[in-house]
Amino acid sequence: MNGLRESVLLVQRSGTDYYPPTLNQANILAEAGLRVILLDGGMAAPDSQLNGNVRLVRPLWQSAKKALSTSRSTGMAMRAARAWRNIVFTRRAWELDSGSDMQARIGYDSSGIMALKWHLDKRRFTVHHYHDYLGYGERERLWSGVQDIMAARRSQGANLVVVPDKHRKEFMQNLTPLKNARIEVVNNCPRRVEVLPRGRLRRDLRKLGVDAKHIVFFQGVVCSNYYAERIVESVRWWPDDAVMVFLGRVDESFRRELAVIAGRAGVSKRVIFLGHLTYKNVFSYTVDADLAFGMPKPVSLNFKYMAGASNKRFEYMACGVPQISNAEPGVKELIDLNGIGVSVNAEKPRDIAEAVKGLLGDEKRRRTMSEKARKLHLTLYNYDVQYRPVLDAILGGTSLKRVGRS
Repeated sequence: MNGLRESVLLVQRSGTDYYPPTLNQANILAEAGLRVILLDGGMAAPDSQLNGNVRLVRPLWQSAKKALSTSRSTGMAMRAARAWRNIVFTRRAWELDSGSDMQARIGYDSSGIMALKWHLDKRRFTVHHYHDYLGYGERERLWSGVQDIMAARRSQGANLVVVPDKHRKEFMQNLTPLKNARIEVVNNCPRRVEVLPRGRLRRDLRKLGVDAKHIVFFQGVVCSNYYAERIVESVRWWPDDAVMVFLGRVDESFRRELAVIAGRAGVSKRVIFLGHLTYKNVFSYTVDADLAFGMPKPVSLNFKYMAGASNKRFEYMACGVPQISNAEPGVKELIDLNGIGVSVNAEKPRDIAEAVKGLLGDEKRRRTMSEKARKLHLTLYNYDVQYRPVLDAILGGTSLKRVGRS
């Protein structure tokens, strides 16, 4: 496509509604005066979270229902539909990447990087941003591993590589072709929240007939990979005035499994599922929590090295909510040593319960943790601060034309 006025192309194969880092950087680039095209593979109407200088291109949305209905018939049809979507998405990415006035481009994760043009154009500043750990050989699906290897090879020619965790940076430098690449760590934090929203969680719980003194909270996809079963098992040893609230998507069969665990423990009325909210509304629920869980199970290297990559960890911090985590690499340094929560052995429900009891029983300690968490969010762990080196590199490495400026 010729004659494009946009300065930056940001490509992500997944729907960005579920990836706050992509939304954050698109908005920050736009606020810096740049015109941005955000191309993603979203299959639904987008949420209204984007700056007016960001143009969202969603090529799969129009025909999503037809493609999905076809793909359900047989395995062959499903594979054909997936291949068709990849072709449509990649073709659109190549068209946009050929824009004559496109001066910078960002590929988000291996699939977004692979969708960009094969050859790097020295006239365009190129950023390759990896959300996931490059798990060479450990991915269950062969294609994912092959795609990671191919993307890493392309990244050797990128101007800048971005990862969300320092351990992932070390891995890339030591075990991938990127040992000589410029790699920047940008933790997956929310934008700076200067004023917290009014809480809605306690109000909604009261509507459900729940008026608990203490609320322990989890936000995100409710699944085994975040020790949901162990959390529910632990509730039997919590103070009687505390409830467990899960906010996020949960598979119905897994919800029933958790309900069985809660029933056996005699805590069915104290385990509440509130379903999914759009990202812009989540904080109004988080702020009402007394404690929150952020315990990714190390089922893969991607989940093991998540100290800087877990969105929820920094979202709790932004809301001033003390948190309970597990002791994976980098977590004690971030959580325990900063005095904003405690790490536990998440495989043991009694250890989880002891942490909950200890924190709920010490209001002064929780208040101190809350104040420290908010201060860290405002000064360091927000996307505005974290992304600044990348923004400076993009602005400094190109002759980008800004909106309203010559």
